[in-house]
Amino acid sequence: MNKHQKALDRMDKNCDNYIENCNSVYTFLELEEDNLTLQELVDKAIPMKPIKNHDNTMLCPNCILDDDCVRLVGFENNCPICSQAINWAEELFNE
Repeated sequence: MNKHQKALDRMDKNCDNYIENCNSVYTFLELEEDNLTLQELVDKAIPMKPIKNHDNTMLCPNCILDDDCVRLVGFENNCPICSQAINWAEELFNE
């Protein structure tokens, strides 16, 4: 488990207690928004296999979900558009 996931888990665990005992202007909605932002960071840090397109180019598996398809050139560790970690292991060993 990486440090971002640990932070997210800790925040989730203490979320209710924080809201009940805090006199801050930090609202529950802001806390939920931060939680979703952290989850997005955690998800993008987990390497995903690139998607092979019909013309044998490789596409980012995250951008393809948002219709922002980006062709990956070379063996970048992260997508240049969304920063999704890319797992090239299968592609490297199948050449």
